[in-house]
Amino acid sequence: MISNIKSTYILKKVFENVEKFRYFKILQRNKAIRNKLNLSLDTYKKYYNQIEIELITKENIEEEKNIFINDAKIVFDYEVYFNSGLKEIQKRNYFNKNEKITRIRILIDIKGETISLSSLFENVQCIKEAKIIHCAQTKVNDISNLFFNCKSLISADLSKLKVDNITTMARTFGMCSSLKKINLLRIKTLNLTNMEHMFVNCSSLENIDLSDIETDKVTNMKGLFNGCSTLKELNLSHFNTSQVTDMEFMFKDCKSLVDLNLLNFKTKKVTTMTGLFYGCTLLKNLKIHNFNTKNVLFMPNMFAKCSSLEVLKIDNFNTSNLQSMWNMFANCTSLSDLDISQFDLRKVENMEGAFHNCLDSLIQKVMSQNEYLTKAILK
Repeated sequence: MISNIKSTYILKKVFENVEKFRYFKILQRNKAIRNKLNLSLDTYKKYYNQIEIELITKENIEEEKNIFINDAKIVFDYEVYFNSGLKEIQKRNYFNKNEKITRIRILIDIKGETISLSSLFENVQCIKEAKIIHCAQTKVNDISNLFFNCKSLISADLSKLKVDNITTMARTFGMCSSLKKINLLRIKTLNLTNMEHMFVNCSSLENIDLSDIETDKVTNMKGLFNGCSTLKELNLSHFNTSQVTDMEFMFKDCKSLVDLNLLNFKTKKVTTMTGLFYGCTLLKNLKIHNFNTKNVLFMPNMFAKCSSLEVLKIDNFNTSNLQSMWNMFANCTSLSDLDISQFDLRKVENMEGAFHNCLDSLIQKVMSQNEYLTKAILK
């Protein structure tokens, strides 16, 4: 009966209003109708909540060979493809290395409920490129570990992912040591609270544009850029850190950063800055003199191994609640200009190695500035 309808307009109206599974069974069986209407996934997207993801498993594709993942089976080189349950994707072994497969398309039907994409591709070693093709809803609330330890991943585009309800992006790209290109533009993270280790050990990432990431509600930035050893520039001027409590190892081992301006950072609620700039060996210009450190309890290794740092302006730091600062400036071998005469160190329990392997002239200077340091260094 459907095949006898001549009007393309009427056909489209029929397909737009019929029950969805019947609609796609008809399309699946009848290639002539598909061709006549030019109906594809795009039509389906208009009416149902879907997430469509494309994965490339081989660089420099010469011949396109596809897997489209659906509810019951793998379909090779098929024009129309259908919905997959999220749990089915996670438990099936689609992602073994296979030289014959270069492109995988996944369509997830989220059926209107709030879902998590956490760990969906965790530890998958064959993915070279990943792209969100379509996302017709806003109920994804978790993309933590989404690509965690995908060591072959070179490019990731999440710009079409609806993230209004996402609360955590912890380790989303963690351990992606080959990752060079990330597109996070035009996504609005209105409810994001957790960015812990989001880019940890992304050691091939040279730059990243986070200008559309909203951090107004973020409380955890622990290890956010930890191990991003080739990151050469980082503009965080738009970051709102007013709710952040944890900045531990946030920039640890960012060995290629030379300049870092964090004057917009609001740190009133931060309680730990342990290892915040640890191992930033090329860092020469660090602007943090407006940091509010009144509630900071821990600063161990905060500037340790910042061996290119010559001047550090932190004389306004409020350390009245500081409990630990061991190795705080250890191996800052070029540091010569530092004023900590106003540091209140009465509550500090551990200062061991605070100036280990620093210039003798610097050690003499800080000893003359603060009696508590004199006792600690001479101990």
